[in-house]
Amino acid sequence: MQQQRFHDEALERFPFLGNMTDASRKDFRENAQFLEIPAYSNMIEEGTQCRGVVMVLRGVIRVYQLREDGREMTLYRVGPGQLCVLTVACMMGAVDYPVIAEVEDEDAHVILLTQVLFRRLFNSDPEWQRYIFGAMADRLMEIMVILGEVVFGRMDERLAAWILRQSGNPIAATHEKIAADIGTAREVVSRVLKDMERRDMIALSRGRITVTSERRLRRLVGE
Repeated sequence: MQQQRFHDEALERFPFLGNMTDASRKDFRENAQFLEIPAYSNMIEEGTQCRGVVMVLRGVIRVYQLREDGREMTLYRVGPGQLCVLTVACMMGAVDYPVIAEVEDEDAHVILLTQVLFRRLFNSDPEWQRYIFGAMADRLMEIMVILGEVVFGRMDERLAAWILRQSGNPIAATHEKIAADIGTAREVVSRVLKDMERRDMIALSRGRITVTSERRLRRLVGE
């Protein structure tokens, strides 16, 4: 019964699965693994071998790099209806996972496709090929934007861009979490946020940021 529920949820989150050939659908149903991973646990450790390609049904997985000085740099997040493109790269290239994948603040339900199953589906089904290439292209573009902000952007511009990318207002986030996302120190984030508050762009409260002038934030990032 639970296996059927997972399959139904997979079709809801990943509609392209319903367009696969009959043989691929049968292969997926019989061989895909469905896992529940506790919140705040590392799903994949840096330098370890990937167990398979990860597709998320519930929860959010943060993929990040841990620097030698202890600071973190978030590369991307994988939410419901998305797959981790680095696990695809590891499966295709037969290499170890280069960063850390951590489940955030709620348990994650994921689909795990072993290397053998992934390669079989990818090699035989055009729907898989279209989905994988599209997902990798989308993620590459996202990472290029982040890289551009890190290399060329001033810290206030990077922080304004981060705020504008978030959904909801106010935004629930600690300064430490923001620092990990944009690859800097917590003290730097606190200082820049205080300056933005003085410039009437945001209002700060404990663990929350309220946007008071989206127009000023967009002007700061050049929009």
